[in-house]
Amino acid sequence: MRKRLAVLLALVVLVSVSLMGTALADNQAITPYTAATFASGLDHISGNTYEAWASVQTATTDKLFVSFTLYRKSGSTLIYVASGTASQSGTYVEVSKDISLSAGSTYELHTSYSTNTQSDTGVKTYAIK
Repeated sequence: MRKRLAVLLALVVLVSVSLMGTALADNQAITPYTAATFASGLDHISGNTYEAWASVQTATTDKLFVSFTLYRKSGSTLIYVASGTASQSGTYVEVSKDISLSAGSTYELHTSYSTNTQSDTGVKTYAIK
């Protein structure tokens, strides 16, 4: 009877220790990251001058990259107008460029960003009056 009790006790201790070790290891493997805020636009400055821009912001320091390419639409064809890129380590990065645009034309602003943990792209269409 004592032998069975000792074996049972040893099994209980062995299982308890192995579960405790797993729980401790899981706590050390947690790596938090934050969502990025991605924005872009084509803002009217004056006359036929517009500012194309894109930005990304995070709550914690990260390696950030953002870019835009502006195209003029001609039917189903996209004609390159301008582009810009920026990157840095931090919590915010923005790229912008002032551009002269033609009234009566439609433009597409293609944007993208990336951080160490995520990335995204976007397309916006603008009709210039």
